[in-house]
Amino acid sequence: GRAAIHYNVPNTIDSIAEYAFSPTNLVSVTVPQNVKFVDSYAFGSMLYVLFESNQPTKIQSNALYSPSFILVNDTTPYKQAWTQYSSKIKPIKDAIVSVDVTAKNSEADLYNEVTKRNPKNEYKLAEVLDLTISGSINSYDLMIMRNKMINLRILDLSNADIKANSYEYYTGFSTEDNMLKEHSFRNLYSIKLPKTLIQINNALQDCSSLQYAEFNNPHIGNNNLYSYANCHLVLNEGVSSIAEGAFESTYIKSISLPSTLTTISKNAFKNCSQLSAITFKDGLQSINDYAFYNTNLSTISLPSTLQRIGSYAFQHAKVINLYI
Repeated sequence: GRAAIHYNVPNTIDSIAEYAFSPTNLVSVTVPQNVKFVDSYAFGSMLYVLFESNQPTKIQSNALYSPSFILVNDTTPYKQAWTQYSSKIKPIKDAIVSVDVTAKNSEADLYNEVTKRNPKNEYKLAEVLDLTISGSINSYDLMIMRNKMINLRILDLSNADIKANSYEYYTGFSTEDNMLKEHSFRNLYSIKLPKTLIQINNALQDCSSLQYAEFNNPHIGNNNLYSYANCHLVLNEGVSSIAEGAFESTYIKSISLPSTLTTISKNAFKNCSQLSAITFKDGLQSINDYAFYNTNLSTISLPSTLQRIGSYAFQHAKVINLYI
């Protein structure tokens, strides 16, 4: 999943050439210790480049012009060597954070875990770029993510549960059990959704730059999720059905489907005009009426397990190659 937005440069590489990752759709790149030289404009616009070496790599002056942040273990030698990028250089431990949280009745345990219950450390909330949460969260924690973690772009909630709380994380909205409502998040590039999630109501409408979203729940319902997102959608193993109209009229670019998927219901991806890439796996049995009506699919390879294709399932798609 993370491979879709993150790239680890192999340990066998000792230099990174000019424009190697520019332009790119990657959100982050990790550079190993073996890399000794980075050429001009090697990295395009992305969230961060992480350097594993404790000593600064030799770089051309414009090598790291475009990334928003540069992550390292010890910032001191890097800021001394790369003075032109000193404001971008951040400690890895503050930017990439994993926490176990317990939903509280009247406070945000996420705040407590990141700041270690010390108000002097509140600045650390704004340092978080990449966050993994396990345990349980509620409205208070969503408020911290929305309003205090202003640079949060990568979020993994796959092992977190959503709990009900009457506090409003956004005017007029509070959490309910296993549900994400409107305006839950903002400005995310990537999200992995909870395995226990049963309903989503436009939770990511404030994430106009979303590039990657991952589902873990077994039955994908009508999520009304991607109205503003132009991203890659991943449905993980265990997902068995996609409900009627689940992603209708959204801007998904591509989809990765699991082998456990058996049913794609009526209108599931109807009018997804940007959808240009999908791979159907053996195990799929039914593609129902209008499922991929008016999409941008040009090549379709149907699995041997498929038993039904509904009326107008691929009408007005841009199909050039069909393999059965």
